[in-house]
Amino acid sequence: MSLPLPPRPDLQDVEVVEPPHTATWPWWEVVVVTLAGFVIGVIAATPLYLALRPDTSGAVDGPGLLISAAVDLVMAGVLVLWLRARHPGWPRVLGWPPAGERIREVAVGVGFGLLLEVIGIAASIVVAIVLRSVTGQQVEDTVQVAPGLRGWSAAMLVVMAVIVAPVVEEFVFRGLLFRSLADRYGFWVGAIASAVPFGLTHVGVGAAIDLWALRLTLTIVGVVLAWVHWRRRNLLANIAAHATFNVIGVIVIFAIVGT
Repeated sequence: MSLPLPPRPDLQDVEVVEPPHTATWPWWEVVVVTLAGFVIGVIAATPLYLALRPDTSGAVDGPGLLISAAVDLVMAGVLVLWLRARHPGWPRVLGWPPAGERIREVAVGVGFGLLLEVIGIAASIVVAIVLRSVTGQQVEDTVQVAPGLRGWSAAMLVVMAVIVAPVVEEFVFRGLLFRSLADRYGFWVGAIASAVPFGLTHVGVGAAIDLWALRLTLTIVGVVLAWVHWRRRNLLANIAAHATFNVIGVIVIFAIVGT
């Protein structure tokens, strides 16, 4: 019969550090389910399209923003259902701070968002200079949102840019795709491989060189957002950073474009 060991005073205050959680989903599964969710979202939003008839000849208008938001939300819902069915530990991997730390993470995210705006402006200048030197063409700003939005259309721009896009895009590109690759192959593989499609999914109205300038700039922004997630290990800081970045863009649209 063995006697119980006496308590070890020297171990009483030792903090047990839980190892970081890693993504259980492969990157290709993220791509397949995201594309499937997008298709389902488009199908689900078809009645809205038929009812609102958005202008598809130029930059996105109010109805187009509403339809885009609906597609994004349905796609995110499909991804959540897939994660719950096949990867039940997904919330711990993506990370969400406890109640007592959420204000701090939002504040940190806002700070990163302001820094991201500076980086984005600098990146756009460098990208424009490089493209101009390579192609000999002048790079102009693209138009992503139709001018003259008023009423509910202007409100829809704010909702899409400040709430829907930051939540869905950070969930998909940083929470799922980046973590799947970075946890297996390292930060830079995950950051670049998730930032490229993030940049490519952004569209606007302009010449081809202008669109590529936008996409390259946002690819750099995507790498920085991946770094924010790698550093903070939670999506809340990322969402706050992305939302802050977009808020500044919306203010510029209202002030300069005349929306």
